[in-house]
Amino acid sequence: MSPLETRKRLLVLESDLNRALLTAELQGLRSHARWMTEVRRWLPSFRQGLALAAPIASLLRRRSKPKSALPPPAADRKWFARLTDAFRLLGPALLYLRRFLRRRRPRATEQAD
Repeated sequence: MSPLETRKRLLVLESDLNRALLTAELQGLRSHARWMTEVRRWLPSFRQGLALAAPIASLLRRRSKPKSALPPPAADRKWFARLTDAFRLLGPALLYLRRFLRRRRPRATEQAD
């Protein structure tokens, strides 16, 4: 076998190896792209959940605060504070529910067809 044929076979084997490596890297990129697509799909729901969880966490944190030396609020102020807390929670909850139902409606009509 001549050195030219040996060199040719070596180059063919090297190109096959490079092709296999590129195929493996492409598969890795595809799986990463699939993961990113899933994240992009769930991110809006996650943001809406955070918008709902923030007022709840604030309310829980406020209730778990240690008692201060200040006198307790008057009874008429206590119900008002609870009412404002309820409205603060109700706003994001209704927004989240409205978006959820709006997203669900087209699917229900497709199944009816």
